[in-house]
Amino acid sequence: MLEPQDRELLHESLKPPAGYDLDYALGATYSVDLSALLAVPLAFTRHQHQDLDQEELDPVATLDALRRNANRMTLFCQSGRIHAPSQQNKLFQLLEDVVVEANALSDHGAFHPKTWVLRYTGTDEQVHYRFLCLSRNLTYARSWDTVLRLDGEFREDRQLAYARNHPLGDFIETLPEMAARDLDTDRQAKIETIQDELRRVDFSPPDAFEEVDFHPFGIGNRTQWPFPDRETDLMVVSPFLSKSLLNQFDPASRNTTLISRWEELDTLAEDTLDPWDEIYTLDTAAELNPDSDPIEMPDGEEEISDEDTLKSLHAKLFIVDDGWDARVYTGSANATGAAFHQNVEFLVELKGKKRLCGTDVFLGDEDDDVSIRDLLVPYHRDEPPEKDTVAERLDDAHQDIRQAISGLELRAQIEETPRDDVYRLRLEGDDIPDTLPHEPTIEIRPITLEQRAAEPLAMDAEEIATFDVSYESITSFIAIRVTVEIEGESRSETFVLNVPLNNAPTDRSQRLLRSIIRDKERFLRFLALLLGEVDAGFGHQVSQMEWKEWDSGHSVDAGNRFPLLEQLLRVLHENPEQLARIQELITDLGEGDDVEQVLPEGFDRVFDPIWAVLNEEVTDND
Repeated sequence: MLEPQDRELLHESLKPPAGYDLDYALGATYSVDLSALLAVPLAFTRHQHQDLDQEELDPVATLDALRRNANRMTLFCQSGRIHAPSQQNKLFQLLEDVVVEANALSDHGAFHPKTWVLRYTGTDEQVHYRFLCLSRNLTYARSWDTVLRLDGEFREDRQLAYARNHPLGDFIETLPEMAARDLDTDRQAKIETIQDELRRVDFSPPDAFEEVDFHPFGIGNRTQWPFPDRETDLMVVSPFLSKSLLNQFDPASRNTTLISRWEELDTLAEDTLDPWDEIYTLDTAAELNPDSDPIEMPDGEEEISDEDTLKSLHAKLFIVDDGWDARVYTGSANATGAAFHQNVEFLVELKGKKRLCGTDVFLGDEDDDVSIRDLLVPYHRDEPPEKDTVAERLDDAHQDIRQAISGLELRAQIEETPRDDVYRLRLEGDDIPDTLPHEPTIEIRPITLEQRAAEPLAMDAEEIATFDVSYESITSFIAIRVTVEIEGESRSETFVLNVPLNNAPTDRSQRLLRSIIRDKERFLRFLALLLGEVDAGFGHQVSQMEWKEWDSGHSVDAGNRFPLLEQLLRVLHENPEQLARIQELITDLGEGDDVEQVLPEGFDRVFDPIWAVLNEEVTDND
């Protein structure tokens, strides 16, 4: 169980099972990196040659995946916790409707779950669900995390729900209530369908486990203490800790093991740690890439500055031995008071035999080839830690300011100007206060503009900033850079809000397509991706080609001919809906001289007759 060499990327867990396609993906995360989110729709396609665990993605393949799946995705994240992207990418535009900022129902809590609900449909109209419960956010962070995957079939003929699924259904049903702004009717309807169907899905537990229970925190009146109230062996794995929560486990009355980060353990008093029998940290040799993203803590917990690096441990696990059985809890909740008493969190409880999944099994034996124990070292405190009170005050100040700005209900208004391809983007808000806490310096800009184009945020004014932007720079993602100074020390942090976008041009997606599929080579690569759904070998070969010439419906490269006509006929027979995607691509590319630079000469002579045959078949069937 949980062997160190058993690694799986999130994108592997998102891929549809054989014979199924994505119908809808509903996610929740605390923070989100827009570049990482771009890779998610690629996991739902069959572009197998794409490396999804990197920031540099093929723009043509990513565009294809987004066109297919962006309207089938919704991702909820904590307000003010969208990362400012390090690189410009015009494809971020297609994520504007996907990302929904949310807030905890508690005034002092954070929206901190890390889950995905995936609805897949098969050719026989069978509905398959997958639920992912993670300990990591949707970023490119490199750390020791966990992901739990549960699969099950939706039982349409089942009248009664599975009682154990009601907490999961209730969590999904509550998501729109936590959204910072109202969802559109289509998304609302899809979430309603998913929460209803989930209650009738028979999820299969992983190997070594026999039962599954769901524990959402911070919704309704549900209890946020899921552990059995008995003096049994306990193991806690958490990167962040608080005295109140650790004491709540009553460690002096049981055998206990605590695994955390060295620097976090150093912040706790000795009398908090003394009752724990064994305390470990991750060996520095097991730490991953030190150039990873920063650790971010949710509201109400200690904040780690953006200058700190995320390395070592980020998993959250609670393992309780219970007689002959064991219970393993995994998900988003740290061992902190905020996680269990204020935040919106999600844990899944897995029950099994202690000999298969108990505390001893998790640590592993010394005789095992590789075990978690091999990655750990005993914790010891060399000297009392020194507190940086100014740094803590800066942390608190940035958290206060981020929360205040996130609550301003900003919006972006787009206006045409007399100049060609220049628009005015006005950022507005109601009831903007005269000042913000801690008197920060604030600069604001659309993420499509460089930092040097940022404007100071105008307080106590309905219009807080104005920008002249090109057509491609219109966006609802607004970056906010906050600088705070305390006792001569200053710190700057940047975050992004997704604000309502009013009066935007209606043809943005078509113009985005034309800006990426700008020549024959890219059109051919896009076409190869569509055809590769039927013949992966063909799609991969053509996608690697450079455009040479077009000859009677064949692409010629170094003497090798790729028969487009034969491939289109195969699509007509095996996967005719792909022809509709090709026709949609041609339509969206437009007409006139511009499109002639994109479509290979003679393409219409090959494609149009096949498209006509498909339309005739549809008409005959009607």
